[in-house]
Amino acid sequence: MADFTIDFNKIQKLRDGQYSADLKGLKGVTGQPVAGGIVITEHNPNLHPITARGYNGTPGRYSKTAKHPAAQAVLQRRKKALASAAWRTQRCPLPPAMREDRRAMLIRERQYEFCSHLLWRWQNNPLRMTLPQFIREVSMTMPTEGFYLGELRAESGLFTFSDGTQTIVYYLDLPYFRAQSSVHSWLFDGDVNIGVVLMGGSRSQIDGDFEGTSSVLSAAEYIVISRDRVGIQLEGNSELRAVDKNVELSWALQEVESKSIEIRGFGELFFKKDGNRVEALSPQEQAALKDYIKYRLEGKRVGGQDLPPGVTPELLSPSTSMPEVTGPLSRHSKAIYDAMGAEDRYMATEGGGSYAARANAALHGLAEHSDDAHQFVVEPLRELFARAIRWSGLDEGEEDMLFVPEITAAPLHDNVSPLELAQAVAMLLNAGALTQWTMEHENSLRARLGLPSADMVEDAAGGTGGDASRRREDLGDDRGVRQETGEPVSADDE
Repeated sequence: MADFTIDFNKIQKLRDGQYSADLKGLKGVTGQPVAGGIVITEHNPNLHPITARGYNGTPGRYSKTAKHPAAQAVLQRRKKALASAAWRTQRCPLPPAMREDRRAMLIRERQYEFCSHLLWRWQNNPLRMTLPQFIREVSMTMPTEGFYLGELRAESGLFTFSDGTQTIVYYLDLPYFRAQSSVHSWLFDGDVNIGVVLMGGSRSQIDGDFEGTSSVLSAAEYIVISRDRVGIQLEGNSELRAVDKNVELSWALQEVESKSIEIRGFGELFFKKDGNRVEALSPQEQAALKDYIKYRLEGKRVGGQDLPPGVTPELLSPSTSMPEVTGPLSRHSKAIYDAMGAEDRYMATEGGGSYAARANAALHGLAEHSDDAHQFVVEPLRELFARAIRWSGLDEGEEDMLFVPEITAAPLHDNVSPLELAQAVAMLLNAGALTQWTMEHENSLRARLGLPSADMVEDAAGGTGGDASRRREDLGDDRGVRQETGEPVSADDE
């Protein structure tokens, strides 16, 4: 055990109340064990970071574990919910002391315009990495390996703000994926990550020879997205760590099940010689029997097969001794769903739980992954925004003038049924909450409900169909609107 010294003088000063705190620097360390530039907190040697996430370009154990159907179901559901959302920027609120500061308001507006343009480039440039593709990469690799690593690239260009002013900015691309198995070691200065050493190269498709190179990147040249990171553990914690043993046992049970189905379905094939047959089978006869067995096991049609005279095939099927693995397989699947935060999916697919729980299982995918949305999308994009703002000098070199826009999302396709939508509109109209109802609003609602437009209905009826108040009466409301002010007008006022 390593020796260490204790400053008893400081301890005495603490007891005497004479110790003055110095908050300008850090005195402690994380205490996390680091070996070869990799933080190791795993007790299972089979799940050592290098073994689990891979090394030297070779995928590790977690890459195989992620292929389990239950694990894939959870990963795919999250990916689809996040990648199909409509992401947009919002102005971040100013600190209370700056709400009347016109300079701060101007700087925030310029940063907001620039970041909104960056997001637009990421969403609408198919010749480069697009935002949905970036989200898919993060969603399928970060939970599996515990972290996502992407190299950054930027190019300078002229940007025009809405007020007509122009400035040179750095247009940052979305990160370029770097395989987790390519990480050789992380570089730290105390608790601060300052770089990473990557292994690179190419493996020949013909002879399998590997020509490796290495590269060192500074922390400014890459972004790390860690799942449940603690301290300097940049590689995070894989979502598959908790289900590793369940996946392993599940695969073993599936193999047992496949063998049992094969034996139960086909049986064991034997050949019985008649009493009159005493001589050994000739090589030709042996070949015929082998072909029979081959075709039988492959499920091919064997009708009309010529067998040696005096030989009768028999199938023995010991079905009573075959194990039943449906129950254990179901329990392991449930354990995987539970550990990966998808209990509702198990309810929906297995029919367990209340009806409400099962019905809600397939709805509001993005809402169910609100924390995932922050870890996978919001926080990484805001970090990229902050770097682009700093590199472009839009914060004017001041720490307090960094107003990174917020990221929000909404599903591209909501889950409101036409009946629910119609009932909601009628309720709002009857309550007077909707004070303006125009032909455009009505046609939009009719399109959502799959109904013809109001103009088509009026043409079919041979008239104008009445004014706005007439249409509102059809929806169960006797209110009209003043065209000048949009205020509600009752029938008595008219």
